[in-house]
Amino acid sequence: WGKNNGRKKFLYLLKLKSSEKIQHRIDYLTNYDSLTKLSSQNKFRQDVMEELEKNSETTYAIVYMDINKFKYINDALGYDAGDDLLREMARTVSGGVFDILYTGRVSSDNFVLLMNYVSDAQIQSNLEKLNESFIKKINFCSVGKSIYIVSGVAKVSYGQDVLAAMDNANLARKSIKKENEIRCCFYDD
Repeated sequence: WGKNNGRKKFLYLLKLKSSEKIQHRIDYLTNYDSLTKLSSQNKFRQDVMEELEKNSETTYAIVYMDINKFKYINDALGYDAGDDLLREMARTVSGGVFDILYTGRVSSDNFVLLMNYVSDAQIQSNLEKLNESFIKKINFCSVGKSIYIVSGVAKVSYGQDVLAAMDNANLARKSIKKENEIRCCFYDD
C-alpha cells in the first residue's frame, strides 16, 4: 500500500506541474502575440492603465500604426516575407528608443505604442526617426522605398478611457491612409 500511495502522489505532482505549465502557456498566448512577442491589445491596455495610474499627472501619446502596402508584400512576396516584415517592425518599436514605453500588436500589421509626450513636434520627430530606422532595415525587396509606417496619435492621461484613445489614434491613422506624403496625424476633437 505504501509504494502505491507514493506513486499516486508522484503522478499527482506530475499532473499538477503539467497543468501549471499549460496554464502558463495559456496566459502567455493570451497576453502576447506569438509572431512578434509584443503585448496583445488587452495586455497593452492593462499596461497603459497601470502607467497612467502610477503617473496621474503625466500626459502620454497613444500611437496606432500600420505598414503601408503590407498587403502587397504578402501578395507579391508571400506570407513568410510579410511575417519577416512584422518581426522587424516589432524589433524596431521595442528597441527601447524613441520615447516608447509600451508596445503591442493589435492585428495583422496594426501596432500600438505608448510614448512619453512632451509636444506634438517631439512625437512627430520620434515617429519620423522610427520610420527611417524601419525603412533602413527592410531593404530586402525592391518595393522597400514605398513601404513606410503610417501613424495616428492621440493624447491620453489618467482618467481617460484607454480604448477610446486607441480608437481615436486609429481614426487619425485612417484619415491619412490614402495620402502618399503624410505619415503621421494627430487626433483632434
